[in-house]
Amino acid sequence: MITRECPFCDACGARYYGSRDAAVWARCHTCRSIFRDISAADFEDLHKQAEDGSTLIPRAVEVSGNQPRAELWRTIGLAGSTVLEIGPGSGHLLAAARDAGRQVWGVETNPAHRAHIASAWGIRTVHPALSDLPPGQTFDAIVAINVLEHIHDIQGFLQALRTRLSPNGAIFISTPNSSCIVPRVVGPWWSMFKEVDHVAFPSAVGMSAVAAAAGLAVGRVWTSELPLETPIGFAVAARDYLRRRRQGAHHRDASPGRPPAAGPPAVRSAHQLADRGVVGRVNRFKPGWEPSARLMAWLGRAATIKAVLTHPGQGA
Repeated sequence: MITRECPFCDACGARYYGSRDAAVWARCHTCRSIFRDISAADFEDLHKQAEDGSTLIPRAVEVSGNQPRAELWRTIGLAGSTVLEIGPGSGHLLAAARDAGRQVWGVETNPAHRAHIASAWGIRTVHPALSDLPPGQTFDAIVAINVLEHIHDIQGFLQALRTRLSPNGAIFISTPNSSCIVPRVVGPWWSMFKEVDHVAFPSAVGMSAVAAAAGLAVGRVWTSELPLETPIGFAVAARDYLRRRRQGAHHRDASPGRPPAAGPPAVRSAHQLADRGVVGRVNRFKPGWEPSARLMAWLGRAATIKAVLTHPGQGA
């Protein structure tokens, strides 16, 4: 039985979606978002475990999955002179925004990431928490890329961002799409379920619902993906499934039909970091060159859901 309310629309009675390792996943019957059935206290333990195992990630993503963020800054079209990024990773987007003449800040809980950003880019305005930012400081653009899936209290998170948003500012969100084609086919073998502290993936309806509950207006919600991201998603799911079968029955299987056996959550392994390199290389191609990316976006089944959120009544 699923005990947690949907973190996007607050609906109760979500249906069991599947399990992988120690994680139980549910799909909301109202907004169709997918989330992990886990308490806030247990999530904090997972989040700490994920941080403890990620000290080498800044160096790994510098040559792989984070470089596209610099290009993203030039395409999302957010205006204004002050920029805040939540979870800046290795700092490419902040550096690109600074080089474009913006004043930049960041919030990054991982001390290794903060140290890397300071040494690699000379950016020393990245803090451990929103509360550590200058009192009363607001921002014209707030960016959170691949962050929402790591948040247990999503409404509270967006409310906190709203208090830091300037009157005419905008929040840009990018996160895995629960309605994308890969989990609809492979279920719990979706690679997004592997990460230790991934707990929630919205649908377009769910994203709009949680934004409204947080007191924000939805300027736009859409889906997109990198070239070949859907084929790669299927390939990774098949690889993981076959690897688990080869390892034998003493490992817990991902199962859409029954809850998992008890046990510790899986720890991020070295080959998962290698996957970032594949995505980084693929992203060097222009999205317009890849038919599957255009088709998935048109169907609303693309790998990533994006949203621009503003204060209510802005531009009216």
